[in-house]
Amino acid sequence: MVTTDLTIPGTGPTGVRRVAVAGLATLVAVAAFIVFRDGLTLLWSSWALPEYAHGPVIPILSLLLLHRQVARAGDADTWGGAPRPTVVVAVALSLLAVLLGIFGSLSGLTEVSAYGLLPFAMALVVVATGWPAAGHFWHAIVHLGFMLPLPGLVYYATTTALQAFSSEAGVILIRLFDIPVVLQGNVIDMGAVKLLVAEACSGLRYMFPILSFSYILAIFYRGAFWKKLAILAMAVPIAVAVNALRIATIGVAYGLYDIAPAEGFAHLFEGWAVFLLSILLILAAAAALSSGGRMSFDTGLGQTRVVIARLRRAGSPAAFGAVAAVFCLGAAILLALPERTHTPVARVPFSLLDDTLGPWTLESRTTLDAATLAELAADDVLAANFTRDAAESAPVELFLAYYADQRAGGIHSPEICLPGAGWEIETLTPMTLTDVQGTNVPALRAVIRRDLERRVVVYWFDQHGRRTARDYVAKATLVWDSLRHQRTDGALVRLVTSVRQGESPEAATARLTDMARHLGPALPPHLPGLGPATAASLSVFPKDT
Repeated sequence: MVTTDLTIPGTGPTGVRRVAVAGLATLVAVAAFIVFRDGLTLLWSSWALPEYAHGPVIPILSLLLLHRQVARAGDADTWGGAPRPTVVVAVALSLLAVLLGIFGSLSGLTEVSAYGLLPFAMALVVVATGWPAAGHFWHAIVHLGFMLPLPGLVYYATTTALQAFSSEAGVILIRLFDIPVVLQGNVIDMGAVKLLVAEACSGLRYMFPILSFSYILAIFYRGAFWKKLAILAMAVPIAVAVNALRIATIGVAYGLYDIAPAEGFAHLFEGWAVFLLSILLILAAAAALSSGGRMSFDTGLGQTRVVIARLRRAGSPAAFGAVAAVFCLGAAILLALPERTHTPVARVPFSLLDDTLGPWTLESRTTLDAATLAELAADDVLAANFTRDAAESAPVELFLAYYADQRAGGIHSPEICLPGAGWEIETLTPMTLTDVQGTNVPALRAVIRRDLERRVVVYWFDQHGRRTARDYVAKATLVWDSLRHQRTDGALVRLVTSVRQGESPEAATARLTDMARHLGPALPPHLPGLGPATAASLSVFPKDT
């Protein structure tokens, strides 16, 4: 008897499952793109920067790590897991990822949206391998963290610390060759030439790829767990030390052989030298930890067929469907919400600030150079000197910087900017200022020194009428007001005066305190708060302002 197979290809049990999985994968990809669109945009722009240029390579390396771990997981019979725990864990991770994506989009903190990619990736691993087997594969997900940009506050604080250490260590090494050198903040003064240890020279751009390499090396390394930790831990000190050596080499080359400081291609080449030398030192240290100085690695790359078979057997369509449902819900919420843009604020430009603030009179305005303005990236800036009377020999410098939208950057704390300009912070203490209307303003006072010159700095952040002395509090206020009022603007208010010969920092602080008393009531038209008071404060100015 002749029989005919009328089954349409791809409609059998296996074919139906493949079509369903492909459909769910497409659905999850589209929904995840909507949820993480702001975070993905941030990644794309960050990866164009030298500090994060390694970013596109990290997901590829993480997939290789996952491949290796799946290949070495053991017998295929131990794969998979109970359906209910797999679904529950996958849904929990998906909810966390979606919440981070939504919060990052609504608040304007796109870093948060990007960080949501980590629990999303772990949810996919749970779907593919089942629970609790997925708990053995967290190493690959942790490695994905190296592709993410640091939060702004952490980035600037880390850069400043690395700049300071590299500058000090570089000067110590230069002095070993009996070369006269003076360190002023991050400026290495060698007489005719001054070497500026800028952000690009801090070593941060080498730190992430070196950490990634050290992390992978520690995983591949066959040895005791403490040896793996040692390999990972040595990455940072080696990278920092080699970068300091690079700075010292530039100084010694100029001091002994009159070779000009490197720029352009030569400077880039020295950067690659830092990276390669750091890698070689880490490999040498790993070899020293191995018995007989030999290392053994197991990549698992020859077991691709085993990996595919295990993933096919362990995959959970139910968990995948639950993940798809969570992300579709998150995408629907984001699409249903109105576009979250910052609300333009009616304000008076700083150029119209009163020339007389109580007994304080404008003496001069300072024009900032193009490089400084580009570094500030502010929408409105004022730098002016005020004096109280003819007998007052030390004026007070008023600096105001306003940012209309801080989602793409924003205020840099003087704690970071002052050391970068060569100033050493002697003391940094909180204080409370009171203006002539009795309003209390929390502020920070810094006593700074450069060579024989001392100054006192008092500053605070103004976020929509809320004054705070701490940058992280200002950031939290920004998030809250972005969600409730679509306000993402903010400003820095800074007062500076010199400590005259024979004068104490406290006496200099008194000048700043008095200036702040009369400055406070003049700021609301230029830094509007929330509510109807803003319109009232603007009404005293001509409408064309």
